[in-house]
Amino acid sequence: MSHPLVIIYEDRLSDLVGVKLLLASLARFEPSWRIRLIVPTDVQTEFHSFNANVAVDRRKRHSTGWNVKPAVLIEALSENDHPVLWLDSDLLLSAPIHGLLEKFDSAHLVAAEEPLGVRNPGSQLRTLAWDLGSGRHIERGLNSCVLRVSRAHLPLLVAWAALLADPVYLQAQGRPWNERPPWLMGDQDPLAALLGSNLFASIPLGLLSQGNDIAQCFNEDGFSVAARLAHAFRPLPPIIHAQGAVKPWHVRSPRSVHLELSPYRWAAQPFASVLPPADRDWLNLSSPVAKLLNTFALGDAALAGLAPALWRTLVRNAGRAVRLVSNTGAQHSVASSPRTTEGSRL
Repeated sequence: MSHPLVIIYEDRLSDLVGVKLLLASLARFEPSWRIRLIVPTDVQTEFHSFNANVAVDRRKRHSTGWNVKPAVLIEALSENDHPVLWLDSDLLLSAPIHGLLEKFDSAHLVAAEEPLGVRNPGSQLRTLAWDLGSGRHIERGLNSCVLRVSRAHLPLLVAWAALLADPVYLQAQGRPWNERPPWLMGDQDPLAALLGSNLFASIPLGLLSQGNDIAQCFNEDGFSVAARLAHAFRPLPPIIHAQGAVKPWHVRSPRSVHLELSPYRWAAQPFASVLPPADRDWLNLSSPVAKLLNTFALGDAALAGLAPALWRTLVRNAGRAVRLVSNTGAQHSVASSPRTTEGSRL
């Protein structure tokens, strides 16, 4: 398969740190790939210094943020017949990734798995909520931080763009995360709905496995306890995703320990020189707790954050157990109530 055209988009000036690191990691691990970087007109950074293969596109799009994905993918596919690879700007490569993609032929749409623990995983709920006929159930949550598409996927991309322009979806995007239903959380939820529908169920789907192909560094345990143990004193997954609203380079005092110990920080170390000194502070451990955990882990990227990951996993599982007991108790109370008992005898 021919090399993909890589699409990177970023419209937040505070997150150009991630763009620079991603470009530098692509230059090291995939030096022959062509890159189209879409940034606002007021960004004057000379991006060629990070990757000689980058073409900067400053044209304004109708959509912004993650909602721009289908539009720019359609645009790129209309201009050439090569595969197109979307990479979120908060990704970082720690090794070559062409081998991961070449496992799937051009008929496959390639995406990433969501980390474990994400609420309401899978496609079926989303497909039904969008009132689309269910053609298959994709059990794993789908994350659109990585998307490889070809011209065979143009009808899907057009349908995806239409859902992202739906007034109900757009209205939900203005609400806090915890108030959005699962099928309206973000761009990847309508995509999952479509891939599970009758219309697009025939599209082969290739998922990059979380914890193995990609480290989804979401909260403390997106890169799970099991994955951390599997990668102890071994290389990290080839793709590292600084997932979530707060990034490791968003320097705050004090920072969360899990952000200080994020595998993303380790993966960024070889590329620190591409950043100006003012943008490198987050690459150093600052809190005593983070330093202590790093010492106990002998400086290993996977094990340093094991304790926060284990703690969050235990808390989440305890919460699920409490909810299960509460729901069971409520159902028992309803079943044994006089009204229910009387009704059962009719």
